Amino acid sequence: DFYANEFNRAQSICGHDPRTAEIVHSLQKRGYRVVLATNPIFPRIATENRIRWAGLEPDDFALITTYENSTYCKPNPAYYREILEKLGRKAEECLMVGNDVVEDGAAQRLGIPVFFLTPCLINTQGKDISAIPHGGFDELAAYLGQLNWQLPQLSAAAVIFPYRSLSISLAVLLQRLLDAVQEEGILLDAVPLEVCLELLRSEE
Repeated sequence: DFYANEFNRAQSICGHDPRTAEIVHSLQKRGYRVVLATNPIFPRIATENRIRWAGLEPDDFALITTYENSTYCKPNPAYYREILEKLGRKAEECLMVGNDVVEDGAAQRLGIPVFFLTPCLINTQGKDISAIPHGGFDELAAYLGQLNWQLPQLSAAAVIFPYRSLSISLAVLLQRLLDAVQEEGILLDAVPLEVCLELLRSEE
């Protein structure tokens, strides 16, 4: 009940870029299967709501990772291996689009090509990504335009997006909330949701 109701109030602090939906729909028209490879720490109902916050629908994705259908989390390579097994595809037949160098970059360990979205890049270890395809949404669109010759079997290919590339990460927002609450010296379970949202807005 919480994820179907109160949880949706968090939408007011989660921004999204409408170009993401445009790219996802464009890929669908070209025959690609699109996967939402978000860290599976939420139930499906919560993740489906978050997808709608980003201007998309759950049916836009061939696979959505949630804690009901996943065994591993990022950056464990087994998380990506499980996705490949569910899709029935090889690593070289897929592309990982993400903005977390550590968590999304782990896909490379299995041989999955990666494109990093830099407008909201998370690079906690300061890794050099100059040799890895990267850029904003315009660069991503141009890069995806080359996939016809890189992945000629369109029906066999998949483009994998983490939720962080669709919208502000709720995990990041929750961490901001925890930091703010700790600074105020109050108990988290004593904070009304409206106050939580206000704290998150002040931390943006």
